[in-house]
Amino acid sequence: MKTIDELLLDVAEDKHENFSTTSFKFKRDLWEFFTGSPNLTFHPHEANVVEYGTHKGQTTRILSHIFKHVYTVNLPGHFDQAMVNNSDCKNITYVPLNLYQSPLDKCFTNEPVSVFFIDAVHTFDAVMSDFSRSMNMNLDSDVYFVFDDYGTYNDVYVAVEQLIRIGKLEKIMYIGHPPRHNFGGNPPRVLSNHEGVICRLIPE
Repeated sequence: MKTIDELLLDVAEDKHENFSTTSFKFKRDLWEFFTGSPNLTFHPHEANVVEYGTHKGQTTRILSHIFKHVYTVNLPGHFDQAMVNNSDCKNITYVPLNLYQSPLDKCFTNEPVSVFFIDAVHTFDAVMSDFSRSMNMNLDSDVYFVFDDYGTYNDVYVAVEQLIRIGKLEKIMYIGHPPRHNFGGNPPRVLSNHEGVICRLIPE
């Protein structure tokens, strides 16, 4: 099994070079939480994760080495680069689906899902829709949500904070770079809050 350092060499692109991916720090924090947390009630190698938003499949690759199976969702016809980057990963299912036009009751796996990685459209309505769709799936007894771009797009921050405020999620930890980190560019791309956050679903 590869280490996180080896996987980051495979990925090659940090968020400083490609602002649309997650940073190396984010990926490392994600790895360390799910492979090292003593509080998880499931073993990650026996758990399934659903990823909304595939892009080049760089974070998908990390997820595939943490969890038993990854179901990654993106628009039809947008998987070519991800499939090339992860051609050696046999535990990834690519799901061609428009999350915001197909019915919310359209599920793509009957397997229980332990983790949802939310990184698709970064509007308030889209994040809330991603959460609602997740609730229609077969959920494990303990479920975690990982949100990327929590500190990049205010809508993501507001959506996550609302889900916490109404008692749907509890905040577990921040991941990635801290507030005011500068990813470079012109104009500078500066985080208004933490890059990402891990939350736990509060059982009803």
